[in-house]
Amino acid sequence: MEKIIFKDKSIQRIDQRTSFLILIICCLFTIIACNKEKAIPSQTLTEVQPLIGNYKTTPLDAVTVKNGTMYIDDFYSLYYLLNYLDSISKNDRYAFENSFAFTSLTTIYDSLFLIVENLNTVSEVKSFTNNNPEYFTLLSDELRMNFPYDYYHTIANNNGIFVIDQTVCRITQKGIIAWEGGSISQISQLVIDDSFNINLHQYLYFIATMVQSRSGCNSNQEVTCTNDDNNRRITFSIYTFKPGGNAWGSCQGNPKIYYHYNLTIDVIGEIKRIWGWNRYETELEYKEVYCEINVPFQYHFDPNLCISLWDFTTGGVTNESKNVEGRILTKSWIGGIDNQVMGNELCNITNLQAPYFNKVKGKATSRGLAGKWAIIDCGY
Repeated sequence: MEKIIFKDKSIQRIDQRTSFLILIICCLFTIIACNKEKAIPSQTLTEVQPLIGNYKTTPLDAVTVKNGTMYIDDFYSLYYLLNYLDSISKNDRYAFENSFAFTSLTTIYDSLFLIVENLNTVSEVKSFTNNNPEYFTLLSDELRMNFPYDYYHTIANNNGIFVIDQTVCRITQKGIIAWEGGSISQISQLVIDDSFNINLHQYLYFIATMVQSRSGCNSNQEVTCTNDDNNRRITFSIYTFKPGGNAWGSCQGNPKIYYHYNLTIDVIGEIKRIWGWNRYETELEYKEVYCEINVPFQYHFDPNLCISLWDFTTGGVTNESKNVEGRILTKSWIGGIDNQVMGNELCNITNLQAPYFNKVKGKATSRGLAGKWAIIDCGY
């Protein structure tokens, strides 16, 4: 049986037969309260279907692994693969990784959190974080993961790196940076902090960043709900972020980049320990997620003058729900807002306003909350 070796312990991976499930996408959320469950009336929003694109016959056809890094054929296959990996069980994901001799960031965190469960003192957790500084930071009341964007962890290696076509990508605190034509060595050496700026001339840009809007119900909703004993909680989020695709062609010296907006639902289970809060495996559920969102949509592009004309269009999701079978650290969902606004050819990507919710609602819970629900309800 193959083992993953960490600095302080070794964890076994489980190898089982992969069972294929194809997950259909379509949804979104946002946040506001922590209450006992109450009825939410049905809505009349039209349920939208996500843009899948020209993916391969199965997710496996789009994947190769070289020197511990996953290579994916194209951006269309990327989102199909992400949803596939999110839909299968943990053991099936382990089998998927074993078939490629690959260890994902998700699997690394699974193993590290097993160690965390057995830490009982502040000195032990400090020693643990000192031995694993690339993965965790110990804050005053929380053990924080250093790699955000959990949904991409299933395709990232231990350094948060993956490759799509000729574009190498790296997960950072500021977003997922992409360098088309760059190398793994080059992107690993970049310092991504508040002073960092993208460089379109070098085809260096973010393929995933959080967007912020103060209009309507904003573009990001988050709420935390704690059980009556104050030792279990969940963080429930519904938000919009901006993934990008391949840069191609040029316009007045800048590449044209395919961009679109996605909605994401996150439910994270946490347990309170002597040093503070950290994630733990529990049963998670979210349901009755509805939203209506205004999204920038480009309706005209002049390739000679490099002029983009755009306006807001409305998309949304209706009654997106998921009851997770088994115990997991976090549950995420990512989906397109509407087929017609999934992608645009943009020359000047700085002239677009952020999307925002007209209204959004949903609820989430965990086994540890014992019947309490985290509630988001804005605009309804």
